[in-house]
Amino acid sequence: MSTEAGEAHLVDTGADVSVLALRLSRSWGHLPDDLRQVDASQIEGFVAAWRATSPLRAALEILQEAAFDLDPLFLETPYVLWGRGDFMRAWDVLVSEARRRFELSPS
Repeated sequence: MSTEAGEAHLVDTGADVSVLALRLSRSWGHLPDDLRQVDASQIEGFVAAWRATSPLRAALEILQEAAFDLDPLFLETPYVLWGRGDFMRAWDVLVSEARRRFELSPS
């Protein structure tokens, strides 16, 4: 996935879908006409967001052969949030606090 260096990425089990910064939409190949505005629910209420008219094809840099569909919301945010509805359908996420371990494996 191509995002900017130093950008914080969070696997967010509370996010219904993944969230990418609006400024990244062009680098993912979406022009303004490819996005439709929607209201997104968050902890503090609703925020304006944009959804692409078609899903993105994405892959992790470390495992390019395991490409998956991503249907994110784009909004003004400094974070990348990987959500349940797309990222976690393609990937099994294992977090073990006791073992201090985090694992991703294709579903």
